[in-house]
Amino acid sequence: PRRIAFVSADAVRIGAHEQMHMLGRLLGVTAHTVYDIAELPDLLAGLAGQKLVLIDTAGASPRDPELARRLRLLTQMQEGAQPLESAIVLPASTQSGSIDEVINRFSVAQPTAVCITKIDEAVSLGGILSALVKTKLPAAYISDGQRVLEVLGHARSHTLVARAVDIAHRNNATPDDETMQRRISGAEHVGT
Repeated sequence: PRRIAFVSADAVRIGAHEQMHMLGRLLGVTAHTVYDIAELPDLLAGLAGQKLVLIDTAGASPRDPELARRLRLLTQMQEGAQPLESAIVLPASTQSGSIDEVINRFSVAQPTAVCITKIDEAVSLGGILSALVKTKLPAAYISDGQRVLEVLGHARSHTLVARAVDIAHRNNATPDDETMQRRISGAEHVGT
């Protein structure tokens, strides 16, 4: 824990900084706060000796007018002396079209992975898994529920597929072989 630091850069959500500092206390990790993404380079320079720095940025709508500016700043930092890796956090319960839009809009930040949340709330994992296959973005972490320390885990392909099958069976949403072949091959559905 002494070689890890948290940075809360979410000045939008009420209580976000306090949550990050509480999580840091629970894990024995130092937590820092920035109120604008432009403050990050100076803070990161001071944290250069840390092995891992996790930055929690504000959740943003892909249509947020400020998003482009924040993503440009992150991209510039990725090209600097202290390169960053970014990950997109996506709720599994999000509609397929929205997932595609988010990944597309956030591609400016050059994400290297996806963290899949709210699997327990999803009625299907097809949308998120299809988006990952299309974009070749790996899933890094998954979570089920609100208790982050207890439910955050490494994403494993066999676990995700097993969960997708389980959710589909529970919701009586198992597609037939022809539908699966069409979806996997990328063929569009054409109505008659």
